[in-house]
Amino acid sequence: MRRVLSAAVTAVSVLALATACSDDSGGDDSNGTRVIEVTVEGGEVTPTGTRIDVAVGQPVDIVVTSDEAGELH
Repeated sequence: MRRVLSAAVTAVSVLALATACSDDSGGDDSNGTRVIEVTVEGGEVTPTGTRIDVAVGQPVDIVVTSDEAGELH
């Protein structure tokens, strides 16, 4: 369980800090907030290593879906 959470925290951290990329798998909501979806399923975290463009000052919502209970810090 800690391994899955550690992987999820790492993925979320990388996504939250990303400011440039060549692969854009995030989307903007109607308010201009960047929405990044992270999935933890069967111990695997996706997206893996994906970098997403986020403008300086642009709000970011990170939506995490998991197949087991856990915590993000």
